Amino acid sequence: MTKNFGITSFFLIMYILTLSWSSVFRFNAWLPIYNVFLFIGIFSFIFSILINNTKKMPKLLIFFEDKLIVIFILLLSLGILINPNTKSFNYFLAYFQVFIICYLFARSVIIKKLSLPTLLNSNTVAVCIVSVFIVVEFGLRVIFQFDIHDFIPSFKEKSMAVVTTGIYRAIGFGTEPTQTGFYLCSLGPIAIWNLYKNIQINNKLKHLMSFCVFLSLIFIFSASAYIVIFLTLLMFTILRWKWRLKIFLRVLFFIILTSYLITLYDPLYQIVLDILETIWGKITFTSDGTSTNARTSLLAQGLNRIYENPIFGIGLGYSSSLDESSSINWYVFLMSEVGIPIAMILFSYMMIQLIRIYRSKIDARNPILFGAFAGTAYLGTLSTFFYPNLWLVYIIYAKIILSEKKEIL
Repeated sequence: MTKNFGITSFFLIMYILTLSWSSVFRFNAWLPIYNVFLFIGIFSFIFSILINNTKKMPKLLIFFEDKLIVIFILLLSLGILINPNTKSFNYFLAYFQVFIICYLFARSVIIKKLSLPTLLNSNTVAVCIVSVFIVVEFGLRVIFQFDIHDFIPSFKEKSMAVVTTGIYRAIGFGTEPTQTGFYLCSLGPIAIWNLYKNIQINNKLKHLMSFCVFLSLIFIFSASAYIVIFLTLLMFTILRWKWRLKIFLRVLFFIILTSYLITLYDPLYQIVLDILETIWGKITFTSDGTSTNARTSLLAQGLNRIYENPIFGIGLGYSSSLDESSSINWYVFLMSEVGIPIAMILFSYMMIQLIRIYRSKIDARNPILFGAFAGTAYLGTLSTFFYPNLWLVYIIYAKIILSEKKEIL
């Protein structure tokens, strides 16, 4: 059934289209542009309910495991009373906003106001836009030494991250390449699946867009993205996912041909070797860079705090109250601050979602499972849980399930 398109639907679509825009056109540290669109959409939806008595609020809790999020938030509120600090309340509000407002409530509104094709197509367009932008950004900077970000309002300072001499890392619309990789790994598979499954355009254009997504993952040179992709593919192999031999052989042929062509031009060959060496150093934590050393130190510190305070943690927001950087691993970071028991409640929710998706019989099972697993794994390489990439994967899955069951919220 086609849903009525109005102001709420418009802002929800804009929210999805700008989901990777964590840096560009950002108002301040706490308000990225995509949340502006989401909040306006939610407020307009609530306003329409207040002036129209025939409408009612949609269900906040759709699946039985949604209660775990509510329990997690309630225990967080108790936790900040046990281990208070100057940042406890701020972090509690952050978790409340992310999981209650921007996930559970936003999920209900999106499911009610957007049709499934609109939701899937919006995500596909968004992924294609950022991928093409990354390809253009990288090409302009490497070939012409022209940085397109000089002309785009951005919250973060100009990125000078290089993977080797003269080769800058693309960042897209995000704050850093790692965050952009999080977005592409989580929502890219669903976008590509929908591109070929449901969007009626020329096949050559489909192949071009898919190739741009592939190139964008290369040009951000994110070790985290490569690790996550490898682990996700390994997971699919272990679960005996049925690979198509024709696709596998095409990919293998493309990799071999590309590698051979690179070796024919020695300057390019040396650059590629430098790039691979840098990435391998980050993956294995053997790089001499200050970034790698800092990440290793922060991870060790987080693990040590879990060992010393396994039950109640050191207190939500403790690291921020001391002006310390958070651990590179959100799971370690959360357990160190709130304790293992409380953190496991939220982690259990995420595990149940993975099991649900894996056991489902929907057509989009594999791309959604890929995105959900990749997003889950990616949070082991960064601590910025407030980026909504993984949570949108859950929302898309819920929308598909409810659409097939013909349920109306």
